[in-house]
Amino acid sequence: LNVISGFISPEERIVTIEDAAELQLQQPHVVRLETRPANIEGNGEVTQRALVRNALRMRPDRIILGEVRGGEALDMLQAMNTGHEGSMATIHANTPRDALTRLENMISMAAASLPSKAMRQQISSAIGVVLQVSRLTDGKRKLVSMQEVTGMEGDVITMQEIFLFKQTGLGENGAVLGHFCATGIRPRFVDRLRKLFSSPPDNSKRGYWVNVRCRRCGEVIPVRIDLLNDLSLDYDSGEYAAHKTVVGDGKSRCFQRIELALTFDATRKL
Repeated sequence: LNVISGFISPEERIVTIEDAAELQLQQPHVVRLETRPANIEGNGEVTQRALVRNALRMRPDRIILGEVRGGEALDMLQAMNTGHEGSMATIHANTPRDALTRLENMISMAAASLPSKAMRQQISSAIGVVLQVSRLTDGKRKLVSMQEVTGMEGDVITMQEIFLFKQTGLGENGAVLGHFCATGIRPRFVDRLRKLFSSPPDNSKRGYWVNVRCRRCGEVIPVRIDLLNDLSLDYDSGEYAAHKTVVGDGKSRCFQRIELALTFDATRKL
């Protein structure tokens, strides 16, 4: 959460809710709320669920929960579904799919009479992306999966994986070797992100220029390989392949229509 919060605009008002203050947000408009246990007499307890309800009255742009572990999950989802988009929370689970299942179990703690389908509709509507951070065998933590919640099919929440970390082996000192790769699936929120840009993104550095030489006449034609539109991922080998059709401008005798098939390694180098 500390890393992701670095990309939040300083103009937004953020409310954080934690058991112990661990988040170190650098934005100027941050309200920090902490839970409080009951005293010896059993009075004065302040729960996360009470703080979530009170945070809604502080006109926040985002609500960040340090960890969700109980009935406050229901209030968090209701806040995300009532105009507080961009809110974030942490939950412990083995996989992104297990995280949604555990979230459903925590909602049942707060509203035992809520039907299972209604819970899943709340989850699929409120949550957009699930990031899984795992502690690997060498002790380092890595982002191993990024999955998008796309909606529901029947009574099942549907998800699609966008990026993943693929482990290839171990190094000399036990360090985990691997690379991050895309699955080739275009997330549904891409168009929405582009609309939020104040200016159109610079796509000039998003591709490679490849010189193709004709063996017959020796003429050279430059071909641009776009990283987003022309590359596809081989899931097993971790290599990217570019398949592109280039149509000549009519001036060249040889280059009327050529088919290119290029292979990139995991670092996207030719």
